[in-house]
Amino acid sequence: IIVCSVFLFLPSFLTAQADLKDLEKISKSYKDAGSYQFDLYYSIFNDYHTRQKADEFTMNIFSNGDEYYCKGNESEMLINASYTLIVDHENKVVMIDKYEKKEKKKDNMFEEVGMDSLLQQITAQVKKKEPEITSEQKNINEQEKQYIFNYSDGEYTMVKINYDAASFLIKKMTLYYREKTETTEGQPETTPRVEIIYAHTILHPQFDKKVFSEKKYAEVKNDGQLELRAELKNYKVINHLLK
Repeated sequence: IIVCSVFLFLPSFLTAQADLKDLEKISKSYKDAGSYQFDLYYSIFNDYHTRQKADEFTMNIFSNGDEYYCKGNESEMLINASYTLIVDHENKVVMIDKYEKKEKKKDNMFEEVGMDSLLQQITAQVKKKEPEITSEQKNINEQEKQYIFNYSDGEYTMVKINYDAASFLIKKMTLYYREKTETTEGQPETTPRVEIIYAHTILHPQFDKKVFSEKKYAEVKNDGQLELRAELKNYKVINHLLK
């Protein structure tokens, strides 16, 4: 279901049943920070109600302006001013391409929505007033609130976003999938849900420059050839710099 991370889910065709002011503040909290890091704890369940996990894994997210690094679940992705680089440890593959800003944080292995574009997209969606989704807002307690989005069509039937009522940082997302899929290899397909806990969030962190450097994986030669580090020497290279 998930290869790297979905660190922010953005509902499509959002109607205006719920007050969206807090959703805008969530966007603003990350956008104003400019740089941030957090850990994501994924729990995958075979149905909507069970508490028995079919799988679990952790992702580490680092973002600094246009620079980005994600690690976990046997994969890594790095974006800096020059390159987009993906390391698939499970299949022993390294892919590199030139960085293009329009592709920031988007790849077939890493489906994400940038924090900085959230507010603009929500505004456009609200204006559509289409009926595919209904929304509501709840107070969990004094410290935590929740948005609930119910879909009549699409990949999900429901999405819940829990967030801190004071800082407007995301605490948890729950995704309820519509279609049956195989969450456990060799077992019958089920209709799963995925819970994602956001933890150890730090705004304005001071990053070591190595975090966003491609040199920890490979040396890019003047002609675009890639020389992998010793620990990756047996990996297949997909080099789009040579096209």
